Amino acid sequence: EMRVGDELALLIGDRDRAVATLEAAEPEVYAWTQQSVDIIPELEVFPTKIVELDASERESIWGAIDTDSDPDKVQYWKISPGENAHLWEEWKANGYIAVGWEKFGDISKLDRAAFERRMRELQGEQGYGPPGPRQAWRFRQIRTGSRIVANQGTRKLLGIGTVIGPYEYHPEAGEYCHRLPVRWDDLTERSIERSGWRKTLIQLDEAEFLRLSEAEPEGS
Repeated sequence: EMRVGDELALLIGDRDRAVATLEAAEPEVYAWTQQSVDIIPELEVFPTKIVELDASERESIWGAIDTDSDPDKVQYWKISPGENAHLWEEWKANGYIAVGWEKFGDISKLDRAAFERRMRELQGEQGYGPPGPRQAWRFRQIRTGSRIVANQGTRKLLGIGTVIGPYEYHPEAGEYCHRLPVRWDDLTERSIERSGWRKTLIQLDEAEFLRLSEAEPEGS
């Protein structure tokens, strides 16, 4: 059931063409405001099929779009500590989280336009596609006070923490050089089921964060 305030992704074929916020929802009649994504402004989009997206699909569409969210509102994020969580012990012991894409260098002084220019350069030099590298930009936007869940795959939550400082660049760390300091508040391993968690970094809403934090401990 679609409701006023829902966020929409409008597609043609398998291409994202616009994102929108629903302003009116009556049976078979919908109205929304929309923001174009790689689209000519005059194009009108009329949906012929409505489906609900999972968290990973939402992130793949909205991850490239800047939002003017309330700077005082707490953010919630899930992050994976590398393949098969091989970085988790290091993150846990030293109080941080990190993402890769070291070829960007220090992104602390880049605005969005400069980041996009650098990404296009790396597309030519390294063959980067946009979805992955844009996670580095999203990571840099994570604010102090944000709540973090670290996961291993789609079935295990490793820990819950709070970001306690701004973005840091650590070139000595090699691939995972983009960091945020984190205080780990709860290291209880919990059993979860999140089939859509295929990306390293995904933004969550408060309700999903609370569901995860209340999941059953492993082995219980």
